[in-house]
Amino acid sequence: PEWSLAQMYAPWFGFMPGIQVPEWWNYQNDTLDEVTLRLCYGPVGSEEEYWELVREATKLGIQESVRTFVLESWEFFPVNKENVHNIVPGTMSGLWPIWPLRTATTADKVLNVAEFSAVGKLFMSAWNPVMGFECVYSELMWRYLHDYGDYTDPRTGEPFPIRVSWEVEYGDPYIEVPDTAMVYDAISNSWVSVGTGKVARVKVTLDLTFSNWHYSVMGDEWAIPMDMSDVLYDIGFMYEWSTNDTAVTGEPDPFYHPRFARRVSSTLAMIAGWEFVDEDTIVVYGNYTHPVSENVTADFYVVFPSVPWELMAALEWLVAYYNDGTPEGYDWYSDTEKWIDMISPDHVPDIKMAAEGIEGKTLDHWEEFFPPAYCRLDPYTPSEDEATKRFDALIHWIDTFGHAVVSNGPYYVKTYSPPGYMEMEAFRDPTYPFTAEYWIDYFKDYIQELGWYDEDERNAVAGLPGPPLDKIIWDVRMEQSTGILDAAAGTIDIFLWSSPLPVYRELPPEQLAKLHLIKAVTAFYEIYVNPVEYNDLGLPGVVNVTYVDPEWATYRDTGIYFNPFALRPVRYALNWLINRKYIVDRVWGGSGAPMFSAIQPSEYANQFVEEVYEELGLLPEGYPDYAAELVNKTFEKIRPKLQEHGYDLYLKKWPDGWWWTLKVPKPAAPPTPPPAPPPAPFPWEWLGVGIGVGLVIGIVIAVVALRLRKT
Repeated sequence: PEWSLAQMYAPWFGFMPGIQVPEWWNYQNDTLDEVTLRLCYGPVGSEEEYWELVREATKLGIQESVRTFVLESWEFFPVNKENVHNIVPGTMSGLWPIWPLRTATTADKVLNVAEFSAVGKLFMSAWNPVMGFECVYSELMWRYLHDYGDYTDPRTGEPFPIRVSWEVEYGDPYIEVPDTAMVYDAISNSWVSVGTGKVARVKVTLDLTFSNWHYSVMGDEWAIPMDMSDVLYDIGFMYEWSTNDTAVTGEPDPFYHPRFARRVSSTLAMIAGWEFVDEDTIVVYGNYTHPVSENVTADFYVVFPSVPWELMAALEWLVAYYNDGTPEGYDWYSDTEKWIDMISPDHVPDIKMAAEGIEGKTLDHWEEFFPPAYCRLDPYTPSEDEATKRFDALIHWIDTFGHAVVSNGPYYVKTYSPPGYMEMEAFRDPTYPFTAEYWIDYFKDYIQELGWYDEDERNAVAGLPGPPLDKIIWDVRMEQSTGILDAAAGTIDIFLWSSPLPVYRELPPEQLAKLHLIKAVTAFYEIYVNPVEYNDLGLPGVVNVTYVDPEWATYRDTGIYFNPFALRPVRYALNWLINRKYIVDRVWGGSGAPMFSAIQPSEYANQFVEEVYEELGLLPEGYPDYAAELVNKTFEKIRPKLQEHGYDLYLKKWPDGWWWTLKVPKPAAPPTPPPAPPPAPFPWEWLGVGIGVGLVIGIVIAVVALRLRKT
């Protein structure tokens, strides 16, 4: 939970008021910065110290209450209870992780899945492994077509090995990096030694489990095994496309993408070097370590290719060099050019053309890709015959299936009929490392606990290479109600759209009884306030917005304001003012849970911070009288300081109730904003003070008014 605590509480992360823009007023808290930085980057001496720091950051965040958390909301996926068994959902993410369709079984080994799409399309994003799969459905489908080096355990949220296992060795405090370690140099387009004198905090040895690429479904003669050249390509590509050669060469660099650079540069900066030990072993030297989890440390360094290098080479040539005489070229991610797509009928012919031109040596710059420079590291450099065989397989694949989606996961795309229909079939190659029952057995206790275990369906597929299902059929429903009713009727097995509980309460009992409802935590809600205090007298809560600060004058009326949320006890009082239980029960219909901090109730880590909530006395029902007491005492306490400078703060009866009211002194002289004429003298006046509370829903802030009544 350290990153959630940092994002939601700590100024250094850049997600607090001011967002670390130097010219703006910024919320600061050195203690929260120090604690969360230690949690994220160390040093932390033990697991006990780690959880103690988590509790400290949680307590500080609640006491500061720049963000006051209200609830997490739950929604539920409908799954036909009679048809589908052995499914492994995420405890928070429901059907979105990689596991549910890797373990699901049906009697006929066919799973019918429908997505919700008002426009009748299966997905909205381009399919490419660099900066594609941006919509939730394209990413979900891709998860079943490729395998992962590692992934999070749905029960604990901690990564564990899948196709990559590891050994982690920590420095004391550092490990010397040997000169046999290498990095890819984007200027010379070659792998180079890191030299001598480098040190790292950790050494991670990665053992990769390879298999054939999906080509083998076309016949044994088309089988292409994964190998180290695919891994070299993946790593070298990151260095190349995140480095702008122009600074050195003075020439435009077609192999640089600023958005991709922002995505990977921080990771590459933590890596000191790579050793390619043998045909399936890599050693990574780096400077990122997780304070507690060795698996999280290893996860940072895991690499495992999702597509073969010859497919990447064809895509890369199109992005870097393709010119069909129109202003619109290809891009890894672009709003103005064609977002390159392995499955688009419009793009696939060009991908085939690039593959044929590179193999046939007829395209400009073909020599840069046959094989690519990333793969040229002996003894792993592909020979010309090997490169030719790979490109031949890619071309034949496109001719056979009409798309270029080649990967290494449990399923492959057999049929795609845009925009709304797809069939995935099981990849049953004998080199695939997992049999159909493997993950069912791995998660057996968890499945039994959920009540979805079916021994007969498990036994019916035991020993088969690949997944339990022979086929997944993907379709769409254009209305939410239709998808839910079809799942209950068994017309489809799973409706991949989550809905809150009140939606299901509208179903007749006999239909609801036919569904498993799989929970997903879909959002959380918070009150987010700005604790700005801005005046040259050190007056609590006073914000002086004048022409002296042109950055403010452009978007706020000038004047003197009172901000109650600059006062920590007032912010803290919000924790007792809110009746979280009422909101969950009456507004959300029970489809959620009260939430007291940046750690969500459904998170594994929540069990370690519940004692903080008990210590502070937080209650789901709230305690409004205590909230009013905190506010009133705070305002009474700051009155003398305000009165010293001609201000006053007190309760005044207004037509709609009692309001805390600020009396502001007349300034000695009107401020003069050059070159504009001076404003009119600022008179004595009474300013009613209401308390505005920003309720952040996702990224949308709605302002509501909360009145403080005299008790």
